[in-house]
Amino acid sequence: MWSRISLEKTVHINPPPRDEKCECCGRHIKDLKPFGGRGDPVAGDFKGAILVKTYRETVPNQVSASWECRDCIVLNNADYRRKKDDEE
Repeated sequence: MWSRISLEKTVHINPPPRDEKCECCGRHIKDLKPFGGRGDPVAGDFKGAILVKTYRETVPNQVSASWECRDCIVLNNADYRRKKDDEE
């Protein structure tokens, strides 16, 4: 009983984006290839995930969470900022 109650009252800190888009390139999840399988660039068990939460230095000395696709998660911080700026 307690576990059911605690699950119902879970607070989600930084949930996936409501618009279902990669926060770097802006592509919608229906247009993205899932993690896992051949060519997966990330170590870890993310098989089937479309967006994965990672942490980046968004401005000097400030780290923020970012939900990214398998194409964007491998970018270094400078390339990430350039690509994100292009989308905005």
